[in-house]
Amino acid sequence: MESYKVKILKNNPNGKIALSNLRGTLKSPLIDVQIKILSTEEDEEAKKTMKLDSKFSWKTMRFTNKIKFWSKPKERIFLEITPK
Repeated sequence: MESYKVKILKNNPNGKIALSNLRGTLKSPLIDVQIKILSTEEDEEAKKTMKLDSKFSWKTMRFTNKIKFWSKPKERIFLEITPK
């Protein structure tokens, strides 16, 4: 399972992603991507969390096939990431 760091801008579907190690050190250049929240049971909560995010933030993500998860304390937000 790979680890990635994702830079998400507040209320913006565009972001950046890079391969990282478990400590969060970047191992590849940043790639521009589009990020979309997938529908989940906590869809409303997920959207609220994204809106309340600071101007930008780094989160470490672990990837499975096409569904990725962005975990915050006590929450899981499912994201779909596609290259621009």
